[in-house]
Amino acid sequence: MPTWIDTEIRRTSERSGYLLTPRGMHVKRTGVLLLLLFALSPDAHSQTGFDRRQVEREVMSVLDAFLDAFNRQDARAEERTYHFPHYRLANGVMSAWPAPGDEAEAWMNGTYQTLRESGWDHSSWTRRRIIHVSDSKAHIDTEITRYRKDGSVITSLESLYIVTKENGRWGIKMRSSFDVVIAAPGDKTNTR
Repeated sequence: MPTWIDTEIRRTSERSGYLLTPRGMHVKRTGVLLLLLFALSPDAHSQTGFDRRQVEREVMSVLDAFLDAFNRQDARAEERTYHFPHYRLANGVMSAWPAPGDEAEAWMNGTYQTLRESGWDHSSWTRRRIIHVSDSKAHIDTEITRYRKDGSVITSLESLYIVTKENGRWGIKMRSSFDVVIAAPGDKTNTR
């Protein structure tokens, strides 16, 4: 007596115009059973799907922490929002910091100083839009606006942030900006 799987396989093969041999029926039946077992297994959804809203909250949280640290001019806190090696593409120059530490912190501190000297007081997100997302990477289209203490705008910067999840933690892996970049004094390669 044919099972429901046999009946469905036979109907599908009749509709498609392909005739299945008894061996073909066995292969099809085994394939269907394996597919059903995988789809119903407890781990199937955790391996193939993800909670997009949760990932988006986690990614935005990293960007919030980054800008909060940047506005406080806290190089160590800003550094904790990065994944290393960390990359920055601006003014046609790719800068890379292989690891956290003195080089990255010196660059950040130099940038804070240069910004202060330009009249900068703080920055804020004026746009953040996740354009691609998975359970381990997100691309975020952003615009940051820099302000003086009186609230007047210095400039707005459009950037693409790439945030990745590595070793269970989300962090900024790369940034690419279209802007007039303010660099630290004497800095010819590491531009913000």
